[in-house]
Amino acid sequence: MPAKADHKDNRAALLIMAFSMLSLSIADIFIRLTGADMPVGQILVVRGVMLVAMLIAIMHWQGIGFHKKQLTEPWSMLRGIFELGAATCFFTAIQLLPLAVANTIAFIYPILLTLASIILFGEKARPLRLMAVVIGFGGLVLVALNNQGMGNDGSADVVQGMTSAMIFPLLVAFFLVGRDLVTRKIDTSISPITVILTTSVLVTLGGFPSLIWEEWIVITPFHWFCLAMAAATVAASFIAYVMAIRLGEMAGIAPSQYLLIVWASMWGFLIWGEVPNLGGLMGAGLIIAAGLIILWCEGGAKGKGNINRGPPALPLE
Repeated sequence: MPAKADHKDNRAALLIMAFSMLSLSIADIFIRLTGADMPVGQILVVRGVMLVAMLIAIMHWQGIGFHKKQLTEPWSMLRGIFELGAATCFFTAIQLLPLAVANTIAFIYPILLTLASIILFGEKARPLRLMAVVIGFGGLVLVALNNQGMGNDGSADVVQGMTSAMIFPLLVAFFLVGRDLVTRKIDTSISPITVILTTSVLVTLGGFPSLIWEEWIVITPFHWFCLAMAAATVAASFIAYVMAIRLGEMAGIAPSQYLLIVWASMWGFLIWGEVPNLGGLMGAGLIIAAGLIILWCEGGAKGKGNINRGPPALPLE
């Protein structure tokens, strides 16, 4: 029957999306382990080469052709530049901040995206959406005020207020807003994996200029293993993400992206002994609540004049 072809299995999609976020969080573990002694630019290049190779293999497996015009589509390339900025700042952030804090602050980007859409595109500033923006920024302030600047060695370098390190995940959020705004402009006939390949190539190339100011190290077997696992888990996350959005309804499964914060908190505690305090947990809860309110508003506003955002991208590819 025709109706069955359009059937959405949200339960299965939720499980697959949860796996996607788990894979992405595992990639963060390996990046953090590598980044303890490898500069960010070198990580971008080595991990990027591996990820590009995996994406090409996936495209070959799926029978997706390589079209120069699609790979070099201007909006896709601009998207890659924004992703380069986000990846550079995020890889720096997870060396300086607890994993949960870095991920929580980066997740302010849906709130910033909503604000940008109201200002730049004239989307309706409904009271509930504005309330979500206020709640999200309130959560950000709580996370900032309750972060003690704990380094990986457990020493507190700042007693109160927003530490200088917190600028990095905040910049991640701004870069992700730019990335998602640009993603709206990309021709919908270009497959998602082609867009991701363009992004990955530009992020990889973007790591090379760091040779000017960073001293690259000799790559050990441990580094090779960590970066290979980081590339593999990002690729797995992307495949699972695409499967989830094809299988389920975005309004139902998009909130499960916030599981990334849960996974990050768990890994931070189990591996590095990072224990969030009550204020930080409350701030994270407010940011998640704001994001969920925005998702609900967008789901309810379909067909009422709002700009179609399309399916949200991975938090960080």
